Amino acid sequence: MKSLTLKKTKVNDAFIVKHSKYWNSLEKLDLSYTTVSVRALASLKHCTTLKTLSVKGCRLGAESALTFCHLIQKNVSLSEIDLSETLVNESFFKILSQFQPSSDYTPHSITLFTSNCSDIVPSSNDDLSNPIAPNRPVLFFTKALSFADCMDLQESTLTSIFSSYSPMYNTKLTSIDLTQCFSLSDRGIHTISSNCPNLEEICLWGCSSITDSSIACLSKYCHRLSKLDVTGCTGLTDLSCIALSGERGTGSVDTEYLSVSPDTVWKQKRRDGVSWDKIFSNLVERAASGALPATQPQTQRRPTPPRKSSPTETTGLASTMKSQSGRGKDREVTLETRRVVMFGEGGGVIKPSRVALSSPKNPFRPTSAGQSSGRVPSAQTSSRGTPRPPSPGRLPPLKTPPRPDSRSAVTPKSSTRSKEAPERAVRKSSKNEADKETTASPTRPTQRQPSPSRPNKSAFGCPALKTLLMGRVVLSNVALCSLSRGCSELSLLDIHSQFSEIDREGLEKHLIFFKHARPLPNDEEDPKEQVGFTMMVGGMQKIFGASKSLKVMCPSLQLVFNQ
Repeated sequence: MKSLTLKKTKVNDAFIVKHSKYWNSLEKLDLSYTTVSVRALASLKHCTTLKTLSVKGCRLGAESALTFCHLIQKNVSLSEIDLSETLVNESFFKILSQFQPSSDYTPHSITLFTSNCSDIVPSSNDDLSNPIAPNRPVLFFTKALSFADCMDLQESTLTSIFSSYSPMYNTKLTSIDLTQCFSLSDRGIHTISSNCPNLEEICLWGCSSITDSSIACLSKYCHRLSKLDVTGCTGLTDLSCIALSGERGTGSVDTEYLSVSPDTVWKQKRRDGVSWDKIFSNLVERAASGALPATQPQTQRRPTPPRKSSPTETTGLASTMKSQSGRGKDREVTLETRRVVMFGEGGGVIKPSRVALSSPKNPFRPTSAGQSSGRVPSAQTSSRGTPRPPSPGRLPPLKTPPRPDSRSAVTPKSSTRSKEAPERAVRKSSKNEADKETTASPTRPTQRQPSPSRPNKSAFGCPALKTLLMGRVVLSNVALCSLSRGCSELSLLDIHSQFSEIDREGLEKHLIFFKHARPLPNDEEDPKEQVGFTMMVGGMQKIFGASKSLKVMCPSLQLVFNQ
């Protein structure tokens, strides 16, 4: 007999003590929702081949920690213990870490499930502030830990478990489940990520209190992360995807149009002297200090009241003027004064400042005294006497060049044009010949090949990420662009949201950069090697009609329209 299930039965301690001596080959034992106590657990020392033990729903608390220590020491093959819905608390974890095993004992890895344990709160009777010596021998190493549905889980408890009780719980921890831990904040995520460098899987489903600072901590300390579930974390923005990608892909997009509130620090351009590494470092410092987030979750965002402008200041005016030469964005002038928040180096100190974003070629720049320029347009005054901003439809007056001196020799324009005409004719003919060559050669529609990405020199990023679940998080095309460049190993991506800003053009442009969505060449096409790419896009209104074109581009793509 290798498996025995006594779930929800009337077995007692006498039954377990009487028959446990005959379970020499038992590997799995389920005692969930029974009335067993410490006496029954002590009799399981005869089951030397036991691998999985479940006491879910039993009345076991901190007093059973010492019995589990002897059981783990006797049964070396024990690798999974389910303590969900029991009475264990923080003292239980401390007793396990303080147990002194024998000298010839070799610790092994164990998975602990402590889901829905309402008593996991800081104990007031024991002194839990004294840390344990990190070099002392431990009983086991925790491989996976689950605190799912522990709604009252406090940050102090996580600090004690992962910092004070090391190295039992953080050295070899690869997976942690924090589903619906509503009391968890950025400081708790910083404690976990900074003490668990080997973390590969983390589930933060429904943790609505976390912000981009938590994702910045994970991208800084947990570079081996392969699975991340932040479904329902409405406080996240595009900045989280940029942090996960290690700021890749942000050089080819305009970061001004990220779908986050205007009170975040990434609004600063690179030309203002703020790099992404500094922004992410400030977010990590804010999470470590426990400062309140600068922005509220997107579902609870309040409209900012209009600010009163002074007579000498132009506020809220966004007019884009283009020159008649048609140069495009090189001649755009943005006259909008934006509110930019700079995080101070003191840890979470927020200092608002006003920065006017303008083009380097600003026609409103005052000229020097030696140059004679055209008259500056005077501000129009309204009937009340207050200055009125210039009309967005009008162009600024062009600067008149200084009149040349009559004594100096003036070269006629016709001569310069005659010299430049042959050069233009040669350029035009060479261009036409190149166009003819390209049109003459037979072309066939080929897939767009991704350009080589720049080397990632940032200290942030999770390049090994394979599963990312960000359902109900409002994202834009910038987030998809960053993920496709920095996390190209993704095979499962959940971005479904009713208010998503990702459109059809963004999917068609950036989807080809994911490795598993990219079609294989004809000579290397093998269905066994193709892993496939799954994307959940339910409720996204701006991608209507994109399924057919995406299937043609990426044959291995699988779209899931979940709500």
